[in-house]
Amino acid sequence: MTTRLVRTSGPTTRPVRPTNNQQLPLPPLCVSASLRENFPIPFLPLLLSACFALLSASAAAQPSSETPTPPVEAETIPPVAPPPAEIPPPAAAEPAVWDLDACLRRAFELRPELRDADAGVAVVQAGVDQAEAGYYPAATASAGYQRVQRGTSGPGGDNSFSLGLTATWSATDLAWVPTEVHTAEALTDAAVASSQVTRRAIRLQVVVAYHTLWGARRVAALTHETLEAVRIHREYALARQEIGTGAAADVARADVEIADAALLVASADAAVQTARASLARAIGLPADAAIEIPDVEPEPGAVPEGLPDGPERPEVVALRRQAESARTQADAASAGYWPDLSFSASAGLQDNDFFPTQEVWSIGAAVQFPIFSWSMVAPAVDAAEARAEQYEARVETTRDDIELELESARFALDEARARLDACGPLLASAAENLRVAEGLYQEGSGSMIELVDARAAILRAQITRIQAVRDLAVAAARLRYAAGEEP
Repeated sequence: MTTRLVRTSGPTTRPVRPTNNQQLPLPPLCVSASLRENFPIPFLPLLLSACFALLSASAAAQPSSETPTPPVEAETIPPVAPPPAEIPPPAAAEPAVWDLDACLRRAFELRPELRDADAGVAVVQAGVDQAEAGYYPAATASAGYQRVQRGTSGPGGDNSFSLGLTATWSATDLAWVPTEVHTAEALTDAAVASSQVTRRAIRLQVVVAYHTLWGARRVAALTHETLEAVRIHREYALARQEIGTGAAADVARADVEIADAALLVASADAAVQTARASLARAIGLPADAAIEIPDVEPEPGAVPEGLPDGPERPEVVALRRQAESARTQADAASAGYWPDLSFSASAGLQDNDFFPTQEVWSIGAAVQFPIFSWSMVAPAVDAAEARAEQYEARVETTRDDIELELESARFALDEARARLDACGPLLASAAENLRVAEGLYQEGSGSMIELVDARAAILRAQITRIQAVRDLAVAAARLRYAAGEEP
């Protein structure tokens, strides 16, 4: 006969080993089938009572001097954690909002053309230092050893050890050093002027792109408003048709107007993206950079009146200095016609033993007359003079182009002002015409054609004003640029 105690179902626990006087809690028991078969049911309570008595006696027999250890709770297996929820991707960064000053600052920091221009200035400035080095003599320090053998047989030769300093001046070259320095300085001034040309061109490019983006955004906003308005027109036409006061042709005409407005919206949105990419590239950013500008109507600012009385444009200054440099290069090249007069001096130690102790020194002068080198000097002089004439001709051409640019910018400014002045009455009349057309159509006495024409007229007037404001600001910037001022 076997007796089995079967543990009832419950929370899953891990077995725990008892320590010291620790008593494990008794799990709930159930009686197996074999126990029920071999013992009658009244005997079961007695058997259970005996088991509990034995367990109590064994616990009492243990010494109780030690502090009982608190019972260790059964370690419960933690439930499986649910899978982590998917983290949504970070939201796209908000586009930067830059005003005109911020755009110009970023352009001056990012445009590689400015770094190129600054590097060119550094190159020619180094040429000035190199030319000024001609004022100093050519000095060398030397140390040498020489063995002289007399004949092919016999006693050994003589040893010679030497230490010394040598200085040489070319009087002819020294006479032309100021010319070479002046040439290098003229090239430096030309490079600085060219750097100013690059900076002013970048500034004008950013200003034009900025105003163009503002105008494109305003036009796009108008086209979206027009699309919503023509949809309301269709609702008017549909309501009139339902009550029997309108014709189906009005609804069809409204559908055509909606399609035309949708085309204008698509074109205007594309123009905004193009203008934004142009501004980004003018700043030096990638074409797809997310930038925005504040919706502030540009002001033309102060413009010069009459002919400019300030300094010459840097384009003219650069060409003049390049012509001057070419002239001085021709003078420097003509030095090849003259003999070369040079002076030298040296001092040192020389002896047959090391370390040499015998002092030696020398001074001298020499004259060299060029004979066949004249055939190379004449072409060099002619080339330098031809370059000078070339730059001088460019100066005249550039000045004529600047005068034309100045007059064209002034005409564009006047034309933009005239258009902006005419937009006031035009907008007022177009708005009144639209108000009357909408009122008549809502009352049932107007036609859809009149309403469509009135809506198109006010849209043209609004776009004309935006373009006039934009063109006025751009023309003012171009006029300042043509006059030699900051655009």
